[in-house]
Amino acid sequence: MQLKLGTILFTLLFLLLVQFTRAQFYFYNNKHLEEDWVWETGFTTGLANCLTDVGGKKGIGKKFIKDINWNQSRIVVGLFVAANWQSVITARIDINFLQLSGNDAVLKNTPGIAQGRYQRNLSFKTNVTELIGLLELHPLFINTNVQAPAFSPYITAGAGIFFYQPQANINNVWYSLRELHTEGQGFKEYSGRDEYKKFSYAFPVGMGLKYDAGYWLSFRLEILHRFTTTDYLDDVSTNYIDPLIFEKYLSQTLLPVAIQLANPSGSAVNSQRGNPRNKDGYFTGALKIAIVVNRKNK
Repeated sequence: MQLKLGTILFTLLFLLLVQFTRAQFYFYNNKHLEEDWVWETGFTTGLANCLTDVGGKKGIGKKFIKDINWNQSRIVVGLFVAANWQSVITARIDINFLQLSGNDAVLKNTPGIAQGRYQRNLSFKTNVTELIGLLELHPLFINTNVQAPAFSPYITAGAGIFFYQPQANINNVWYSLRELHTEGQGFKEYSGRDEYKKFSYAFPVGMGLKYDAGYWLSFRLEILHRFTTTDYLDDVSTNYIDPLIFEKYLSQTLLPVAIQLANPSGSAVNSQRGNPRNKDGYFTGALKIAIVVNRKNK
């Protein structure tokens, strides 16, 4: 579903790009003059959050924004470069640095079914570095016979890659969960659970509002959600494994760490630890500030 949505959006944006590139002219308003292609470069700052198996809100796990714990939001910073064609379509490359986290402990004193997640007592954090390419469509600029508006709403979609490594804490020491194989990933006893990689693919979809503050400065407010191809952003996906199996694969140093972090609540072997039916995702709400490189003041 994620790939189909990305394919449809990219096809529509490509067809629009082909249609509009038939004309060559200067576009202007009463403040500035610009060529067909205008370049921007700038930086991003804002907040990031995620939708994974860990944490969430009270009750049974819900869809998207209904299951977000806003107190788990963390800072995102980044850089980007963009090429705008007649202010209608923008091709953009972003590199962003952010941290994601989740903790079942936030569900303390929550009644009902969420008590099970609180008692599970799992937590994680992961630093994420992502490189994504995006296309923006600015519909207000499609009719080029009108004066360019200062504010321009837009929709955006793209694809990219991100690097991550979930960790958890024991006595203020952080351990890489991937190296602990907490759900038997890579163990022959669990042949269907491959060891997950340190990177995965992201398919961002979002919307924003761009403001041209002058011929050399622009701002964007943007919400961007990433669908991913991994369910191990938080190192949680399937069922608890037999802790005795860790002895066959891990050192004596890592053995007690793996047993504790894999199953801190002492849940039954093969009982549910996570939900493999839904991939993990993350999103950002950001302010983007850009310098316009080649626009001329009129």
